[in-house]
Amino acid sequence: MICMPTRNDLLISENDTPMKDMSSEPKSPITLGTRARDWVRRHRYTRNKYPAHPFSQKYPYKWIGLIDITNYCCINNCIYCSRFLSHVPENKRYNLSLEKIDEALTAYKGFREHIGLIGGEPLIHPQFKEICELLLEHNDKEKYVLLTSINPECSKHKDIIKKTFGFFAFNEHSPNQLSVCKHQPLTLAAKDTVPNKDLRNELYEQCYFRLKWCGTINPLGAFHCEIAASIAYLIGQKGWQVKQGWWLNDWHEQINLCELCGGAIPQERQLLCDKVEKISPSSLKFLKDNSCIIGEYKLITEPYTIEYLKKHAKECPGAYRGDRGELEQPTTNIDWTKYDM
Repeated sequence: MICMPTRNDLLISENDTPMKDMSSEPKSPITLGTRARDWVRRHRYTRNKYPAHPFSQKYPYKWIGLIDITNYCCINNCIYCSRFLSHVPENKRYNLSLEKIDEALTAYKGFREHIGLIGGEPLIHPQFKEICELLLEHNDKEKYVLLTSINPECSKHKDIIKKTFGFFAFNEHSPNQLSVCKHQPLTLAAKDTVPNKDLRNELYEQCYFRLKWCGTINPLGAFHCEIAASIAYLIGQKGWQVKQGWWLNDWHEQINLCELCGGAIPQERQLLCDKVEKISPSSLKFLKDNSCIIGEYKLITEPYTIEYLKKHAKECPGAYRGDRGELEQPTTNIDWTKYDM
């Protein structure tokens, strides 16, 4: 068993001084107070330095492409984690090699937007410093985003983070978040909760996570969606070849992963403090078949009614930061009269 550092191992000592007070007015793109989308608007990569790539009609706009460098995490118990980290068995934990990260960075050449490091917890990767050096060999810092649950301002890596990343997205997973934030039940497989295949396919086309979140590279290849990548990793399904322009592939080639995901389905979200996950039969089967950790769960066998789906279609499945009062518009715009019983 690999012994990974804890969150406390990665924080500065009492004798160190943080870069600055996080409550202060932001003065650069790296400060937490700067909102991601505002920063992206100001640093849009459509300049000659990073020429825009003609995106496929079948691959929606994404503001960032991800490299999933590790699935080790300091927390590991978030309900409906988009990386399914609470379900990953020890024999499927990984740290992506420098060679694979270099391959991913080379493949992103021509990607017009930003490149993000995500995990697990990226700061846990034992070669984080070397990874940062590798990043800067490919692009300048404004190209990169760090997604972390450890405050970079208080991290032992704070200097190299500031040098390497133009922006970081810090999700602290605080006690307050546990009490007010909600996650979409990803373990309620779409093919179980919505029996009508035509309706499912229409929901996949309008899936908030497919449209708004990011394509990802992990050890098994490239995937159109970060949640799809996580499911694929658990079941051992290879993705697209990691090569330049992979993001132009037709996402429908990976639609079988959408069938095992609850992200596209309008449904009631669940508070983070509730550690009993709802799981449907298909999700339970793939978790058991792949020797995944399951934990405490509630088996849901009944499909949703059209009335239930219509009611929850008004909510946004990706609005998971209730602690900041964030409200985003849902992407679902279904003509429900076609499906009324």
